[in-house]
Amino acid sequence: MCYLCVRTKPIIEMTKRNFFAAAVAALLLVLSFSSCSNSNKLLETIPSSARAVARINLMTVGNELGMKLEGDEVVVPAALQPVFGNDDKKMGAMLKEVDAENIYAFMMDNSEPLAVFALKSESGFIAAAEKISGKKAETVDGYTVIDDYVIKDGIAWGVPVIGPRAVEMVKEAQRKAANGSMNDIEAVTDALDDDGLMNFAVQSPAGFVAGGKDETKTVWTTGKLTAKGNALHLTAKAVNADGSDYKTDYLQNINTSVLQYAPKSSMLVAAMGLTDKIPWSAVSDVFSQVYALNATQTAQMGMAVSMLQSLDGTVMAAVGPRGGLTAARALAASADDMVWDFIVMAHLKQDKMDQILGLVNGITAGGGQSVGPSLWKMPVSSDLTVYYGAVDGYLTVASFEPKPDGGVGVQPFEGHDAGLSVDVPDVKAALGRGKDPMGLKIVASGDGNEGEMTLTVENTDKKVLVALLTMF
Repeated sequence: MCYLCVRTKPIIEMTKRNFFAAAVAALLLVLSFSSCSNSNKLLETIPSSARAVARINLMTVGNELGMKLEGDEVVVPAALQPVFGNDDKKMGAMLKEVDAENIYAFMMDNSEPLAVFALKSESGFIAAAEKISGKKAETVDGYTVIDDYVIKDGIAWGVPVIGPRAVEMVKEAQRKAANGSMNDIEAVTDALDDDGLMNFAVQSPAGFVAGGKDETKTVWTTGKLTAKGNALHLTAKAVNADGSDYKTDYLQNINTSVLQYAPKSSMLVAAMGLTDKIPWSAVSDVFSQVYALNATQTAQMGMAVSMLQSLDGTVMAAVGPRGGLTAARALAASADDMVWDFIVMAHLKQDKMDQILGLVNGITAGGGQSVGPSLWKMPVSSDLTVYYGAVDGYLTVASFEPKPDGGVGVQPFEGHDAGLSVDVPDVKAALGRGKDPMGLKIVASGDGNEGEMTLTVENTDKKVLVALLTMF
């Protein structure tokens, strides 16, 4: 999946969906830097209860993509011509009426997404929107509404609906912002006032666990994205609402010895060191409230919590092509063909691991065939046998017999609390989109309340955003 190619409805039409798609990813990542006066004015329209806020500088994004604005037209470089259509190019008439260095995307506490930005000319923006959309602006409760934009007093909101419902969404956001806005939260203003290709602030689940709905106890994950050549670099940090560092004793260093069980062909390896201090019951309660679980789901969650409370050490997962297959051939294989090797290992307290394995063997009526001390295998289909059991103190499930003779490098895991390594060569071939040799590599690590990630597009001289848009 390409998160940079996901279309984001609320920020629509301004360079249309694909342009914002390059700037906004599912978790509302943004591209940002701007003047303080407009920033504060716009932040005051965003409720402090919003789950996420991101600041966008369309000029920075456009420069990175090699785009420019000439008159009423967005000039698209040749490499991106297949990505952007003629309708995208027409958006220049609207863009020139927008303070394109100050655009905010945010998600309300009910998960509704909106965008807000200042207008250089309200009448000019409305006229351009009418011309491009072929619709006439209407007045609803003192707001001007045109297509999926709501406009008042030199400010425009992008919303995922049209008509009177669009105005109600904006009015609801303003009512909530009047009782407390993002401009009141130091952690957010500090994060969004930084330089970088992207700056964002997202409510962390740790805050819900610690303080419930108490906004003074909200924990924010803040960070920024920078681009250089063919690589994106993301840094993130968990902070309290007052801007101070969030402290946690939930994590510990990864035990890298577990990596020797990962398939040598691994395209994805993820690991994290957990302690037994995580309040899993509180996490479960928050999850149940956010996602409104039914009785059956709540019972299943209770069973999961019982196991999670016994986690005390490293959890590792890895997956890679089976039997020497290339990534392209594995990804192109039918969903009915099992062409992947995988393994999941979690360090549990011994009594809980014995209990789980006893339960599994009881449910399967002893269907598992013993292949070693505390290790069983069970055919699941004609081309998949699952191995499960206790391996070096880890509850293990794998598609092959786990042995410490495979393994991947210890970077970026050694000395860190969390790590991720993704390496997908020949992405276009894997997706059946030609023979361009571009590959995708992601390396990430985290410690305590801080983390970083680097995404590199290999075997290309294109800038990273251009490469990503033309890769998928």
